[in-house]
Amino acid sequence: MPLRILIAGPALSFPLMGYTTRAFSRLGHTTIRFEYTNIWVNRLTSRALAGVPVLPALAARYAQGWRRDRDRALADLARRVRPDLVLILRGDLLSDEALAEIKRRARGPLVTWWMDDPARYPTSVSLNRWLLYDYVFLFDRACVRRLQALGATQVHFLPCACDETVFRPLTLSRRQQRRFGSEIALVGWFYPNRAKVVNALREFRLGVCGRGWATQAARAALNGTDRAVIRSRWFVSDACAATIYNAAAIGLNIHHDQTREAGLNTRSFELLAAGAFELVDAIPGMEELLIPGEEVAVYRSAQEARELARHYLRHPDERVRIAARGRARVLHEHTYVHRVRTLLQVLNRRAPYHGP
Repeated sequence: MPLRILIAGPALSFPLMGYTTRAFSRLGHTTIRFEYTNIWVNRLTSRALAGVPVLPALAARYAQGWRRDRDRALADLARRVRPDLVLILRGDLLSDEALAEIKRRARGPLVTWWMDDPARYPTSVSLNRWLLYDYVFLFDRACVRRLQALGATQVHFLPCACDETVFRPLTLSRRQQRRFGSEIALVGWFYPNRAKVVNALREFRLGVCGRGWATQAARAALNGTDRAVIRSRWFVSDACAATIYNAAAIGLNIHHDQTREAGLNTRSFELLAAGAFELVDAIPGMEELLIPGEEVAVYRSAQEARELARHYLRHPDERVRIAARGRARVLHEHTYVHRVRTLLQVLNRRAPYHGP
């Protein structure tokens, strides 16, 4: 039976809201979107002139009112559309009062899905907040256990995913090959652990794209190699990332330290959906989602990443076979359609849930 689903999510650099909404629509459900952000009001508050005492106070008061009006708008939307399901993507910026009001006004359950560790967000450490939700879905099993230990109920493991209509094999022109081609490509924000691996791979033709690579910390961590390997220091769209993956012999994936157990990031699946050969850091429990050595190549140190890169660049047939198995696995189990279908099955209790 088709559902009316209200989806509220943060304004992020990657289109999580669009992918989730499209997945529900592909299953025949009606979706209503509400995108929220605090970015510009936070900037207003932080930039208020410190030399004029009244301005910071006025800016803070305005920001507080703006957030209250935004939360009220979401609650009013829930009252008007009377959704069968309210799905909050992350939700750290919404107040407890807003969530309680949405729950009262909606016809169906209040659900949240996180692709980040909630412990990184100060508003999300209270048990009372989690008890407002009827169901909680988290991308990492360690996060699930930690929340269950606090006393939260109906907490489930729901990994990240990919949209296979965006990340897919492409036929590239010679111009695209020249512009985006590399032996090893990395699309992702700068973190020190990523710079360490990039430094270990400096003998190869690298292409690194993403925010933060222009900072002083990044330049210091790269130890002078940044001019040779950094293709873009700013935002890279998912369509552009798919092109970069198609133009690379190896797609490099390095997780943020919030991943602890089976919490593979979206890049894990997007690289494979694009048809790329993936070289990824070892994550405990990852074998339930992707098989190391068969569907992805896995390294446990920067030095091992270098040795594996040397091996697979010399053996393209092995890269092709592993990439093909990885892509088949993703298309069979790890798209957004698979994730939202699993979410609905848990809500409907049609079958026991043991993870994807």
